[in-house]
Amino acid sequence: MPLLDLLARHAASPRAPWLCGAVALLLCLPALAGGLALDDHVLAHHLARGAPWWDLFSFVEPSQIPAFMERGKVGWWADPELKLRFFRPLSSATHALEFTLWPGAPWVMHLVSALCYAAVVVVAGRLYRRWLGATAVAGLAAVVFAIDAAHGQTVGWLATRNTLLATALGFGAVWAHDRWRRDGWRLGGAVGPGLLAAALLAAEAGLAVGGYLVAHAVVLDRGSWWRRLGVLLPYGVVVVIWRVVYVAAGYGAVGSGVYLDVGADPLGFVGAIGRTVGLLGFSQLTLPVASLLGMSSHGWRWPTVGFVVLVGLLWPLVRHDREVRFFLLGMGLAAILFAATLPTDRLLLPLGLGGAGVIARLLVVVRARMMAQLRMRLLALVMLVLHLVIAPLLFVPSLLATGLMEVGVQRMVEAIPDEERVVLVNVPLEVLLIYLQAVRENRGEPWPAHVTVLHAGQTELTIERTGMDSVEMHTHAGWMPSPFNRLTRAAGRPMPVETRVGLETMTVEVIEVSGDGRPTRVTARFDRPLETLAWVAWVDGRPVEWKPPEIGGQMTVSAQWRW
Repeated sequence: MPLLDLLARHAASPRAPWLCGAVALLLCLPALAGGLALDDHVLAHHLARGAPWWDLFSFVEPSQIPAFMERGKVGWWADPELKLRFFRPLSSATHALEFTLWPGAPWVMHLVSALCYAAVVVVAGRLYRRWLGATAVAGLAAVVFAIDAAHGQTVGWLATRNTLLATALGFGAVWAHDRWRRDGWRLGGAVGPGLLAAALLAAEAGLAVGGYLVAHAVVLDRGSWWRRLGVLLPYGVVVVIWRVVYVAAGYGAVGSGVYLDVGADPLGFVGAIGRTVGLLGFSQLTLPVASLLGMSSHGWRWPTVGFVVLVGLLWPLVRHDREVRFFLLGMGLAAILFAATLPTDRLLLPLGLGGAGVIARLLVVVRARMMAQLRMRLLALVMLVLHLVIAPLLFVPSLLATGLMEVGVQRMVEAIPDEERVVLVNVPLEVLLIYLQAVRENRGEPWPAHVTVLHAGQTELTIERTGMDSVEMHTHAGWMPSPFNRLTRAAGRPMPVETRVGLETMTVEVIEVSGDGRPTRVTARFDRPLETLAWVAWVDGRPVEWKPPEIGGQMTVSAQWRW
């Protein structure tokens, strides 16, 4: 493997972590050409509307649901108890400062995110050197981590900087803890919990990074089990205090199928662990496919089997190598803590610390012929191609991926007419609704007084005109057809037949449901004739002006996503 020989000559250098940070920064530079996308608009909108600088990630609470339904920010099917509020004051502060100082220069904001990622890479590189020494394995692990394509979207999307900050601070906590436990640096016993607290103030992802602290106590630390677990007590106190403040201040997730609150729904969290660990673990060790496969209700099954197979193939290395056990356990614990949300590629950054360590150790061990089994050699070859050849080629596309969804948002905004009453027949993804008003008003343009949404999902919707002011709608896949279209109502909160949702301008009644309680046929009655409303439907991959059929007629539309 000539590529490994080339890397090995430079990987053991003390400058290796800094060089990897520089490489990471260079890979991130194309993001500077991007602008705001998706949640970025919402953060700017919140700040412009007077939201506190420390509270930009509060998206919806129950008292806002009726108004949001009338303004098109959520569909009629949204749970009336829906709450999506995230306590991320440190991350909010960075965005508030940027939108205040240079609102017209998104490239500066992207540069800040790129520098944050470079810092994450440098700290990861320093950690590898602590655990693996000044060796080729440590340097190679830093390289694999730095060019991991899974990290691209996290860097390229400004709103996910919270994960970058939480990971950087969390890795710093692990570094301080390791110095305390292995070098006797007593200050580390205070610095570590302090950095973990800061990580939690950046994002909930700080909890996932804490998985490496537990893995450190289990695998790397010395002494009795009571002593090992005892050193984690200060971190536990930090987490408890953070959680108490989080709940007392009214933050958390209720009623959503994308986010859940562990305290409010512990069984839901436990039930999601297998899916999350399998899909994220497989994506970390191969290629970032979690977001793509997570769009399907059952897309996690074969990646979970694949992850189990990979761990089985790696087992000889796991059994004989303490550091590999640590990396794999830390990665798994980090994945478990992400079971509170849908597994997507932007969550893989903390997992990368363990994943890159496992991959680097495998490549070097096989290269040194310390393990000569055919299966290990084949596995090493596959990992080399995936992580040292394909990954850097995918990094920039991943970096710019969020901009592709932004295209759909902009098309939707442009298609909505400047009328008082607008009906959105269908949208490909429910989450798009959150962004439309923010984008329009950030431009200084008015948003319609009433925007009602009939359906979200990339499935066929049949609409039959039943009267001057009414329609009946039917879809075999049902409303909320996929996990990504259950942002505002969890699967465990069904809508039985005869459920009525009354808005100011429309009343919807459920008349048929699927086996899991999702509407499949509904009626909608408006407060005026349909011809007096402005209609927009997603047809042939684009949002266009649309006219409802004549009384007794029907039409079928499908919100298939096309670029």
